[in-house]
Amino acid sequence: MNDKNQVLCHHFSGVRGSLDIYSLMRQTVEPDKSLEEMVTIGLAEEFGVKVKIESYLGSIVSNFTNWEKADIEKTTVYFLCKYEGNIENPQIKDEKLQWENAKSTVEWVALDELITKIKAQAVVFERTDYNESSILQKVKLGI
Repeated sequence: MNDKNQVLCHHFSGVRGSLDIYSLMRQTVEPDKSLEEMVTIGLAEEFGVKVKIESYLGSIVSNFTNWEKADIEKTTVYFLCKYEGNIENPQIKDEKLQWENAKSTVEWVALDELITKIKAQAVVFERTDYNESSILQKVKLGI
């Protein structure tokens, strides 16, 4: 979050031709690192920003079938982070997109707007891991 009540997120456009997906930063945990370390590493590598972790927000357990037709159960853990600034000359990892012709950008989106967009995309894609609105709702309520 920044001081304008905006959330930094991935915006994938052109998914399945013309659909949009908004996603909070996700980082796979490495065995020798804490969750908190992985959050700051992920935000630096994916978004090129420095943050201060404010609090733990909770987790979402998702079950879905991925693009390779494998059944997945995934737990995503969320932290509220306060934006402290951009990293000079970040080494941002370029994420390989699973959707042909889709584009990925990193954008600041107003909290209420992002909640609305994320709720709508969860319905369209029928995937629980695309619905991070309950976590964002906690941020809105100050939980």
